[in-house]
Amino acid sequence: MAVLEWEEVDDRVVVRRSGLFSSTQVQEALFPDGVPERRSLEELKEGIRKHLRKRYAGG
Repeated sequence: MAVLEWEEVDDRVVVRRSGLFSSTQVQEALFPDGVPERRSLEELKEGIRKHLRKRYAGG
């Protein structure tokens, strides 16, 4: 996996690769405490519902 850097130079946008990371390195960065346990689709949907209710309850 490559990481890209974007830089605006005058009226152009310059894109360059800043580093390469393995999928293992990306996984470790995203989940430093280990991979979370699997959830069913219904559990995921319910978690989203709860989050949205909490976020927009006052509005």
